[in-house]
Amino acid sequence: MKTLTSGAGNEYVTIYYEEKTKVVMDVWDGMFGHQENFRKGVLSVIDIIKEKECKYWLADLRNMVGSFDSQKEWIKEEIFPLMMKYGIEKQSIVIPNNIFSKVSANSAILEIGSLKIKQFGEYDPALAWLLS
Repeated sequence: MKTLTSGAGNEYVTIYYEEKTKVVMDVWDGMFGHQENFRKGVLSVIDIIKEKECKYWLADLRNMVGSFDSQKEWIKEEIFPLMMKYGIEKQSIVIPNNIFSKVSANSAILEIGSLKIKQFGEYDPALAWLLS
């Protein structure tokens, strides 16, 4: 488990890894603050994917507050190629409750349609799909 904090000391993402299922999960909570914090969180997940040879990524954005619209191109051009390079087969995304974050998530997902990615409103179906 790895938890990242903002400059103000607020925890904004916790990353878990499950050896048995090869699932990495990032759980976002509240505001991540600067876009650099968003990138740091995503890159921390990528590090675990590479190190542990994860097959599945569950991004739990339900409690995320804030927009990552400015990061869409970075996600598309840098992150998703790394996911494929390091062996991610599927990603499920539990969409945010916050409307602004939800719009960001929806936009990012639409631009990466070739990868096996699916959105969910709840955690349990998201995990079940990854493991199916």
